[in-house]
Amino acid sequence: MNIKDLQKFLVLFCLALVAVSCGDKDDPEPSLEEVELAVFSEENKVFIPEGLKNASDSEAQAVSAMIESMTSNIGAYSSLFTIPDGATKLASPIEAVNGRMYTNMVTYEWSYQGGSIAYQITEQDNAYFFEIFFKETGGPYYKWFEGTQAKDGKSGSFAMLDIEAASRVEVFTYEYEIRNDGSIYGEYNYPSFGYSFVFEVLADGSGYIESYENDLLQVEYMWSANGSGSWTYYDESGNVSSSGTWTAG
Repeated sequence: MNIKDLQKFLVLFCLALVAVSCGDKDDPEPSLEEVELAVFSEENKVFIPEGLKNASDSEAQAVSAMIESMTSNIGAYSSLFTIPDGATKLASPIEAVNGRMYTNMVTYEWSYQGGSIAYQITEQDNAYFFEIFFKETGGPYYKWFEGTQAKDGKSGSFAMLDIEAASRVEVFTYEYEIRNDGSIYGEYNYPSFGYSFVFEVLADGSGYIESYENDLLQVEYMWSANGSGSWTYYDESGNVSSSGTWTAG
């Protein structure tokens, strides 16, 4: 092979490598402004059977109330995670008095109820990190909410913080995981009250909830896809104190 043939071969070889690398490259990541916190999406909402919602039994109604309370508490603040028209893009990230600071962020700021809101999004290796800050006019920023979501959309979290506290104090937290079988598993906590519950809802609508107080199991609810179910209460020693069933409504 002469020099010209060798040069031609090397050029073609390099072009082939470029073509392969471009063909294997994943779709480009969306801009941070386009990323939305998935915990607010319809796909990630927790749905229970109509037969459970319509059941007349007080224990079945308690299950509906727990799920409704969780989804409404989270969904009530979804509008804060949308950048409004007229928001100002800041050149520097927000470092809150009660928060942590990262790099590689996009931060927007706008007026809100006599003060200012800042919305900050960070791209991490396998996830996005969302933060909402609030400050009164002339005061420092305090972190109010934060959320995470995996880039594959399979898990995430949401937390509300006490903006009147100088250090980090969580009002409530929520973590969820969407599993390969279509089920959703979640943990919802009120740390200051010592109250929490864990749940799993399968793809067919059946599921369970376990309610805890100061890490002690208080009551467990289980229901089928048609909405009928059962409940079990436990005493401080972990023994069953009462139980029963309900029929779908």
